Amino acid sequence: MTKPLTSTERSRRQREKYKSMGVERLECNVSKKEREMVKEAMHIRGGLEPYTFDEYITVLIRKDFEEMKRLRGRVKKCEYCDKNPVESKGCDGMFKGDARCYWHSRYKELML
Repeated sequence: MTKPLTSTERSRRQREKYKSMGVERLECNVSKKEREMVKEAMHIRGGLEPYTFDEYITVLIRKDFEEMKRLRGRVKKCEYCDKNPVESKGCDGMFKGDARCYWHSRYKELML
């Protein structure tokens, strides 16, 4: 029978696992209202078992990335400089204000 791991040993193993997977800890500042919103969403979106915070955020990141790729595929070349604004910055907004310029009329297509 093996001896149970101490909490220190479990934590060390978890850190090693995360390091080998390339997992990095990120922090963000959110208001009380936003924390309440996340807690409710974790519970409802998780189905029978609520998502953990890490699960919820990673699912959001992956879903948003897929949506961004879908939208990015629909972006047309700029009518003014004839460049794809996703692949290059085109005129980088130099002609913003001209209705034919992507940065004037359609740049919000990729924004959240």
